[in-house]
Amino acid sequence: MVFFNAKIPYNKHMKIHHIALTVNSLVESIKFYEETFGFNIIKEFEKKEISAKAVFMQLGDVSIELFEFPDTKQSCDDLTDLKTIGIRHFAFEVNDINRTVANLREQGLEVTDPQMGSSGHNFCNLTDPNGIRLELYEK
Repeated sequence: MVFFNAKIPYNKHMKIHHIALTVNSLVESIKFYEETFGFNIIKEFEKKEISAKAVFMQLGDVSIELFEFPDTKQSCDDLTDLKTIGIRHFAFEVNDINRTVANLREQGLEVTDPQMGSSGHNFCNLTDPNGIRLELYEK
């Protein structure tokens, strides 16, 4: 088996710039990420070469890029199957998972009950309006 072994020189200032998500509706997704987590829009734009509308949103040091296409394809991926290659979810660190879950449920969102993970920390899950799995992780 051959692995790609080129290394990027260590850079202590390197960090993940953004996470890109394809969504059904920019309007609905922007509203969800603003109201649920406090993200703010930092840039709206179009990518005409791929017929997409897009937006960058930011929360602290985390940025997400949302894409909306006129011909979006539904995923047939089971996001709960950790054996499937690819991104399974992305997680938000919270200080008080029980209070966060209560607040989200008051907003009408479906959130799983918090449970202790094998990492020794509590976590739970919810999905965004597009079915993208999100995790809340109490550290």
